[in-house]
Amino acid sequence: MNLAVEQPNRDLVWSRAAVTGYFAIFGLIFGAWITHIRLAKERLQTSASEFGLALLAMALGAVVTMPAVGLAVNRFGSALVCLVAAMLALVFLILPFQSGSLTAFAFNLALLGAALGSLDVGMNAHGLLVENKMKRPVMSAFHGIYGFAALFSAAMAAVLIGRVPELYHAGLTLALGVFILVVSHKHMLPADADRGQAKGGISLPTRHTIWLGVLCFLVLMVENATVDWAGIYLRTEGRASTQLTSLSFACFAGFLALSRLLADRVRAKFGSPRIIMVCAIMTAVFLGLAVTVSNNLLALLFFGLSGFFIGPIAPVFFAGGGRAEPDNPGAGISAATTFGYLGSVCGPPIVGFVADATSLGTSLLLMAAVPFVIAALAGNSRVADHY
Repeated sequence: MNLAVEQPNRDLVWSRAAVTGYFAIFGLIFGAWITHIRLAKERLQTSASEFGLALLAMALGAVVTMPAVGLAVNRFGSALVCLVAAMLALVFLILPFQSGSLTAFAFNLALLGAALGSLDVGMNAHGLLVENKMKRPVMSAFHGIYGFAALFSAAMAAVLIGRVPELYHAGLTLALGVFILVVSHKHMLPADADRGQAKGGISLPTRHTIWLGVLCFLVLMVENATVDWAGIYLRTEGRASTQLTSLSFACFAGFLALSRLLADRVRAKFGSPRIIMVCAIMTAVFLGLAVTVSNNLLALLFFGLSGFFIGPIAPVFFAGGGRAEPDNPGAGISAATTFGYLGSVCGPPIVGFVADATSLGTSLLLMAAVPFVIAALAGNSRVADHY
């Protein structure tokens, strides 16, 4: 299947670059926050269970906010939603870094999660708008930039932690994010481009959108479960060194981001259903191999390759969510991202519960079976190619 490809005009090239900037801001914030988790646990001196519950506040803030953001996109346009959400997310990033109590920490995380969830919906909606106007796939590349920005931010934190106060690190991320925001926003498509498309107020997602949301749930469940547990598996089951274990996140996330940068051209040539089917099956194969081989270096490589193949899947479902609701793409993307966030929250604890009852290897093997379900339902992604 060859999708129509048109040479984009100069304004669209700049608009694409502007959306890329917003995805980079999201990655910078996420990378800075991920590296801060261990320091926050030490500073608050709380139990693992209490700290784990506090961490859920971030996802709760995002999930509660996302459905309303679809309405905001329809009323104000995705460009304005992106601007406000990015500004709030950059400011709210500072708050968890200086929270003195567990209650304040959880509340501040909920604020940060709400802002990031809003930015997620807004930038995906605007990315879909750019993709529609360019009439060719570009969504995966946006998500790839997010992944590399998160890795850059985490690497920057690794250099700064212990050398400067935590708040300085947050401030540097804020300054860099504001610079990207100022450069990017002036090139966004006008608010009128996707404002006021839907008539009336709240609209329920269609059956097709719900199916895409369920698939988002499954793919991000597997993705985040692997991110959180791959290193632990290598350490506890494989007796890997701490140096090798520490590479698990960078390997998985790096391969994932790389595949997203490459995926748009392949999707343009073969179409979404075929790409989803192949990527899902290969994800299952490599994740299964990662937890069955006895060599730790091979296991690390297979975890990375599972990230490479799972990477292109979620952006296609996000695009499909918006196109399944042509009269209200913001609501469609909001539904898909909300389901996806729920999956990302549920995945890691599901692995933990199953591991307690069986073993961590068995639990990850069960996760490796989930992509076969995604492959079987890959036909639902066909709507993502309807420009």
